[in-house]
Amino acid sequence: KVKLTITGRVWDEFSNDTLSTLIVPGGQNFLNNDNLKGVFGDISGQVNLFTLNSGLTAFFTGGVKFKSSYTEGTMTLGARYQF
Repeated sequence: KVKLTITGRVWDEFSNDTLSTLIVPGGQNFLNNDNLKGVFGDISGQVNLFTLNSGLTAFFTGGVKFKSSYTEGTMTLGARYQF
């Protein structure tokens, strides 16, 4: 048997107002100077393979997160055999 899943999201942050400041006593302060404007998104998918009469299962997952100047991808592959 095979099970497939896909998830995708895209959004636009247009106001760029974080309205927050984090002050760390004795450490670095994080001021409100983050640039959050632009389009963000992510898409991910998963494939699961399994049998009903033996102990073999396998999976593959992958995904991508993106912004106008940032892209990150991940992949995971695994298998299991139970006897």
